Amino acid sequence: MLGVDATTGTINLVPPVSLFAFATSTGDGVPQSATSTLMYSFMPVGGNPTDQVRVLVTVALQSSITVGLDLTQEFGESYITILSPYIDANGHTSNSFASATACSKKGVTVCDGSTSDDSFFGVLHLLSSPGQVANVNLTAAAYVLGVGTATAFLDPVISIDPNQPNANLYSIQVSAGVPNSAAAPASATPEPASMLLAGGALFAIAVARRRRKQNLETRLY
Repeated sequence: MLGVDATTGTINLVPPVSLFAFATSTGDGVPQSATSTLMYSFMPVGGNPTDQVRVLVTVALQSSITVGLDLTQEFGESYITILSPYIDANGHTSNSFASATACSKKGVTVCDGSTSDDSFFGVLHLLSSPGQVANVNLTAAAYVLGVGTATAFLDPVISIDPNQPNANLYSIQVSAGVPNSAAAPASATPEPASMLLAGGALFAIAVARRRRKQNLETRLY
């Protein structure tokens, strides 16, 4: 029997950017849940506005549950979704989309029904164009009702595909304050075009709560 109820939701903005959610319950009938969500933007800079630029998102997604009693309901889920506009061959704006999910669950209906793996380690592929702002949504969530523990974690890094023609002409600019490497945070002094990413482009919230008690709430703007 676990000894204490606990919940934690964290957003780490020290390289690399990462989200974590943790919930554990002793079975007192009160749900334990934690959710961390980060929404921010990126865009390629350099080259010409009509260039099609291949973008890679290297990401690790993990989730887990410690199975408790038969009636326990619990899940850990982490997911990333990205919508990236680009200029197509006809000069029109089109959209490129990518997503990935890791989910562990018991006794609940959550997560994408086509995805049941508890981890994802891989690379997502997108198209973008210089000056086109792409939106990133990251979420880690954990929930337990009964006796058990659930966790979720993810940490993406966005880069230019090294096989992109003239790849050295381009770089990735992300919302100010969001690190985009395992070694160093993004520049605090964006290039002029990257000012499109400022002014409310970053929203983060980490919440850990019981049904009748809010333990932690952090908002970053």
